[in-house]
Amino acid sequence: MKKIVVATLASTALLGIFSNVFAESKNTGTTIPAIMQPGTIIEYDENNNMHVIVEKNSIADSENPLSDNAISQEQFKAQQEEITANERRIMEEIQKELPSLPVHYLEDPVLPAPEPGMRVSYDGMGLPNKITTSGVTTYAAVPDEGKALPKGTTLPNGVYIYGKSSNKITISSTSVLGEGKLTTFTDTNGSDKQGLGTTDCATKQSVDNPKPNTPISVRNTDSNVADTVYKNDIGTLGDAVLDIRPGMMTKLKAKDDKVNGRYFRNK
Repeated sequence: MKKIVVATLASTALLGIFSNVFAESKNTGTTIPAIMQPGTIIEYDENNNMHVIVEKNSIADSENPLSDNAISQEQFKAQQEEITANERRIMEEIQKELPSLPVHYLEDPVLPAPEPGMRVSYDGMGLPNKITTSGVTTYAAVPDEGKALPKGTTLPNGVYIYGKSSNKITISSTSVLGEGKLTTFTDTNGSDKQGLGTTDCATKQSVDNPKPNTPISVRNTDSNVADTVYKNDIGTLGDAVLDIRPGMMTKLKAKDDKVNGRYFRNK
């Protein structure tokens, strides 16, 4: 697989788009907005005018993790120890293979033009994550490597680096390790499940698209708290390695909608 160079958006263009985050306006751009408030959902009407229908920019705005069954301190400690042991094993296995793994730099997603009826969801970094047109869910994609992989597959073994945060997903013969930003998403339904909940997550569609309900361990490296989530959605994740629910972000003791972290799973 050939290496491809990361393409970045001009900061002045981003600022211009961001200033219109709460506006309802006629479509004057050639593409959908490149950045919005994290968690925003926009929709275009029959005249192709943009409407902001959901605005969420705080982890306190979504599901309450306290609705989950509470666990004791002893159970929490045992859970953390189990996840940490698995994390150590995976990282050691990857470290052994790392010298032989090729490194690839991925392009940023190419944004589509707005269409009447188009609905766009933005992730915890404020980047486009999911696009639905006429009831069909599609995604902002880059040529070839940016499109969604078939379910239950990954890109070939290698190290994939992308986004302004230099996110990295390493795929070995036995496991997958993502290191970079964890962000939130608030979509009601996912690619693999209707009615997403606190423990559901979305992976980067163009790199790692495991089978539905695949268990994934995730750690907030800022708080050093870990938990288990389940893959039931995918997205472009332009500057993140994993999208998790706001309720899970709270369980991970996050202080923001985006934190430093990692995820890891068996292949």
